[in-house]
Order: sequence, then structure tokens, then C-alpha cells
Amino acid sequence: MEPNKEHIFNRFEDRNNTCIEKNILFNGYSVSLEEDFDIIEDTRYVDDLQGRNFFLEGVVEQLKRLGKKYEVSDTEGILIEVKNRFIDILGIECPKSVKNWIKTGNVNRTRKYRYNNYDFCLALEMDINTTREFFLKNFLISPFNYKDSVDAVYFYCMWHKKGIKTIKAMIEEADKFQTLNSDVTQTEGIGRTIIDIDGDNEFMEYLRTHCYDEKFQFQTARGKIINLIEENKQLAGVSSNNALLDEIYGYRGQIQYKDTHKGISKSNLPALFTESFPKHVEISKIVNGTEVTYEVLRKALVIMEFYNYYRAKENKPVDGDKENLMIMGDLREFYDEVNGSMAECGFVQLYLRHPFDSLILFCAKSAYPIVTFKNLIDKQYLEMNDDLL
Repeated sequence: MEPNKEHIFNRFEDRNNTCIEKNILFNGYSVSLEEDFDIIEDTRYVDDLQGRNFFLEGVVEQLKRLGKKYEVSDTEGILIEVKNRFIDILGIECPKSVKNWIKTGNVNRTRKYRYNNYDFCLALEMDINTTREFFLKNFLISPFNYKDSVDAVYFYCMWHKKGIKTIKAMIEEADKFQTLNSDVTQTEGIGRTIIDIDGDNEFMEYLRTHCYDEKFQFQTARGKIINLIEENKQLAGVSSNNALLDEIYGYRGQIQYKDTHKGISKSNLPALFTESFPKHVEISKIVNGTEVTYEVLRKALVIMEFYNYYRAKENKPVDGDKENLMIMGDLREFYDEVNGSMAECGFVQLYLRHPFDSLILFCAKSAYPIVTFKNLIDKQYLEMNDDLL
């Protein structure tokens, strides 16, 4: 596959569910103000996503491509198949964490053992495009963060079809590099450079000077978020980051229940929505340069882009009520703008199988997106009432 001039990979379009869900978003009519409180009717399928095992669904689909037929429920058979493939294809034992993924369906999404995700894809004979698709659809995480030395090695080796021994040797060597680079080169720019490198020694030398620790891997994203925070404070007419977050969410980020459960993480919102949801403390860490997770950064960027885009629209005079055509036009523009930012920062594009992205986009589909977002948190799920302190 020849790389796209603008993006290394073409924007992902699933052949099945994603296209169906994208049609739900972009086809038909927008959500009226009266319907905002019933927006869950349009996003009912988000609840259905919670009961699905995306990981095992993807495993079964890939094994079917390889001529092996399994059901998602046959975890014992799948485990035996995968263990054998780690030995036969890669010549290594299947890691304990991978075995647990199959047994429990719970995939560890931390970056600490990210090489297991790539090894799993290689064991199931996925190429670079199928690996990217599997990360997005089935791991529900972003593939190929080129600023990370592990990701960069796998990308280089998979692009140039090099074997697992080369991969492991390069990672072992890269682990010895001292992180001296503090450049904020856009993530995707590194990927495009790696594509053009066709020698292992040249690649390792490039990696040595483009090897980032956690502090610098997401400088592009951090800078964008900080700029958006300052712009959004002006739009909202507030002076503090905490006040801005309260304005965006429509409730105090540190709200506490009498039973000691705290805030949105204990609401009825889908788990993948509330997981790593950026609260006051996370926003402070982003601004102060303290380490936060990939998910916190990505969600913070989406939320700040969402508020920035639609609050600016609110501040512009509009003759009469918004018509459906205008709402859908704004939605498409917002969708494209955010995906552009995602690509620059090395984040995965907005993806309708992920509950967080879906609910943000369905709020954007309404006549008053920011109000709808607050209603989603407040009325639909959080059930703020007299039991709150």
C-alpha cells in the first residue's frame, strides 16, 4: 500500500458496523432541542456496545480468514489456537497477559506492555493494515504512536516485512537509548519519515534522535489542549481552568456522593466513556506538564475542541432557528476538524464504535450541542439529586 500524501493511512472505514453507525450519525435529521433529553434513543446502540466482546469478535474474524472456525464463546479452543500460533509463527511463548485477554475478554490498554498487542497481531498473521484495523476495532486503542520507540520499531519492521527476531533486537537496543530529544515534531511526520528509511542502521540512528519519553511523546497534543483551554476560558467568560471545566460539564467536577462515590466515574455512563475522563486534577496535570495517560489526553483534546467549535458558533448571531442542513453541515465540519487534530497528535480518529466518541458526536448532531452534552451527563445518567453533597 502506498502511503497517502496527507496521512500515512487512509481514514479508516469499516466494511460492516462502522459504516452502518456512521450512516446513523450523518444521515437523517438532527436532534431537536425537545429531543435532547431523549438523545439516548438515538444512541441506544452505545449501550449494546457495552455487552460485546470486541476483542474476541476480532480474533474469531481473523482466525476465520486463516481458515479456522471458532465461536466467540469457545475461549478454550481459541486459547489453544493462539498459544500454538505464538510458538509456530513467532517462536515464543504466549504471554500470560494475552492468555488473560482470551479468558476474560479484558484487554490491558496500558502502554507498558504494548509489545504484547503487536506480537498478538503478528501471531495471527496480520499485516500492517490489518494490525491497524485490529487496534482500532478490537483493542479500541490507537495503533502506531511513532514517537514511542516500541511502536516505531514495530511500524518500521512491519512496513518493511522484517521478522520477530529483528523486532526484539531493535527494541532491546532502543531501550538503551537516552531520551535527549525534546522536539515537538508532529507524530505523523515521524511515521512518514520512517516509511522512507530502508536500512536498519539508518533507522536505529533516526530512532536514537527521535526517541521520546512520556513527557515529550504527546507535546503536540498537550500544546493544542493548553491553547484551547485559554481560548475556551475567553469564550466562557471564566478565569480559571476549574471554572471552565464546570462550565463545559455543567456540574462540579469533584462532586461527591454521600456513599463516597465520586463524580462521573460512578455514574451510569458507559464505562468506556467515563474511563480516563478528564477532571480537574487531570486538566491541571496537562497544563503543568505532569504525566497523564494517552486516553486522558485524547479525551481532553476532543472535549476542548468540541466546546471551542460549538461555543464559537453560539456566539455568532444566527437568523432564526438552525435548520437541519446547517446542523449537519456543522457536524461534518467539526468531525473533519477534530480528525485533523487527531492525526497531527498521533491519536486515533473519532470512531463510532467507541462510546465516548459516539456520544460526543451525537451531542454535536443536536441544535444545541453544548446543552445536549450537559444534559447527557446530568439528566440522562448522572441523576443529580438531593443525595449529592
